[in-house]
Amino acid sequence: MSTGLTTLEVQYSEFIEHFVVEVNDKLNKVEKNLYELSEFVLDKCKEGKRFGKRKDEVFNDLCSHPDFKYNKVTLYHYAQTAQFIRQLPESIVAGDNLPFTSMLEIAVAKLPQQEKIRIVQEIKENPVPREAIRQKIQAKRLEVYPLSEDKSWLIPFDCWQFQEPDPRFGIAGYPGRIPGQIVLNLIHYYMEGNNFLSVYPGSHTDRDVCNYLGKQCIELNQNVLKQWNIEDNSFDFVFHDPPYWHAKESDYRREDDLSHLSLEDFYKAIDFTARESKRVLKEGGRVAFIIGNERNLYEDLAFNCYQIFKQYFTPIDRVIVPYAGNSAMHTAWAISRAKENRIMLNGFRDLMVFMSGGVNAVNK
Repeated sequence: MSTGLTTLEVQYSEFIEHFVVEVNDKLNKVEKNLYELSEFVLDKCKEGKRFGKRKDEVFNDLCSHPDFKYNKVTLYHYAQTAQFIRQLPESIVAGDNLPFTSMLEIAVAKLPQQEKIRIVQEIKENPVPREAIRQKIQAKRLEVYPLSEDKSWLIPFDCWQFQEPDPRFGIAGYPGRIPGQIVLNLIHYYMEGNNFLSVYPGSHTDRDVCNYLGKQCIELNQNVLKQWNIEDNSFDFVFHDPPYWHAKESDYRREDDLSHLSLEDFYKAIDFTARESKRVLKEGGRVAFIIGNERNLYEDLAFNCYQIFKQYFTPIDRVIVPYAGNSAMHTAWAISRAKENRIMLNGFRDLMVFMSGGVNAVNK
């Protein structure tokens, strides 16, 4: 029976099938050589040229394949790091290699190539921990991309869409990282005072934005489901950017992460964090909560979380935040599957803002 495909298309399909198997096999090894894996992916993508495919097309087809078992963004950053290393001057790459994770931090940073090379030279001469490398990158970002006087990131409407995250804020490629422009707008429109609490600080986006605006950011680096080690009535603003239940379950490793809970326990966790937010917020302080809905089995997470927070706070605003960029849910394979199976893909997140106290808040 004819498939309607040309010989070249059939060969390319087989090439992708083998590519998926090989990558999955390398990723399943207990001791993964990330340098070797990244070089392999980079070289394999170049082979697409014989099928008339660009490297990025081959990579997207690999990650869109239903049998591919890894995070697309992470693998992309591995390949990006291998490409960056290949472009470094011989004088830098000679001798012992720097840790791959250190090179990755620099390779994915939104900085001019020459600035990245300078950072590599610095840490080859004076090795520092990964966190110190991030701080160097952040300092350089703020130097290269100074504060905009016109504040072009401000959006005076209730729909905040950004084509890509501002490179100055957060760890590029971190699972679930939101654009820093969201936090910039939250602080501009809703925050009075100086003390900001980041409940889910994984990508450090909140911290970077607060540093940029001269606000004091405290990151909640503890189990969010145990009483927070924070004094009562001590914060002006609390921001929640939790896992969207199971949406990125495979990307979050901590046992106490909300993405690993049952739906019932997830809502109980949200209720607990809402009560703790009420305790640590000053009277009249603001709390914001962002979440997208679950569509594998439809669950209106935003509505239900709104109802929970409304028990403790007065709602004051709601903003739609569309997704942007080439997220995994919007690959060609995912879109084709959605059309064929008549299902809808997530296109936005709900951002809800509440005030401590007020006529609608119930004393609990």
